[in-house]
Amino acid sequence: MPSPGIGHGDKIICPEYPTSFDACCALCSFLPCLYYDGGNSVCTPLNKHHKSREEILKEHAEIQAAQKDPKRFGVLYDRYFKVIFVFVFRRMADADASGDVTANVFMKAMIGLKKFKATRVPFSAWLFRIAISEIAQYYRKSKKGQHVVLDETIAMQMLNEVDENADNEEVRVALLDALSRLDRMDSDIVEMRFFEGLSFKEIGEVLGVKEAAAKIRTYRILEKVKKTITLKRNHGSAG
Repeated sequence: MPSPGIGHGDKIICPEYPTSFDACCALCSFLPCLYYDGGNSVCTPLNKHHKSREEILKEHAEIQAAQKDPKRFGVLYDRYFKVIFVFVFRRMADADASGDVTANVFMKAMIGLKKFKATRVPFSAWLFRIAISEIAQYYRKSKKGQHVVLDETIAMQMLNEVDENADNEEVRVALLDALSRLDRMDSDIVEMRFFEGLSFKEIGEVLGVKEAAAKIRTYRILEKVKKTITLKRNHGSAG
């Protein structure tokens, strides 16, 4: 089940990261971009996660309406389908399987909606939690090795976080290597923080931990990545 609004063969151009869009397959070229507008093939916000109190309260009202009438769930589905599909696809690199898993995420969300208790974070945090669980279940059943895609867009953001020069090719290669070595949970955190732009509070909600714990784990990942980059750079210099 392909992501709605994205056709095979569509060209996508990102003015900020033009080198990330060489592939003509939309499912490939779409993923590295933080933002996408299917109508204009330019970068615009794919799905702005609600941040303000007013926006979250408005979403709470939409959730309450859907709890009373399942037909109203469509508003939430339309808002978050692409975000969840991309999150799943980046862990599976299989459009059909990703579509099935994403469908299961929203089916479970709709079935469990009456038990859902609204918090001070967006509804998407709950969907990400379900998605992570469904992805893990898929791999347990299929007995396949998990596929994790961490692209150059995320890499560039992380280089800024660890105060490294993003224009240095050696550093970029070292970072991508470091990212490829992360375990599943750390990869999830990296994507939620740097690709989805989730706050530490939202990440904590997804992981079922406090905001401070999510922040500490994220910084530990960054320190681990920075250490790997430094070691590789020093080794290269010594060689």
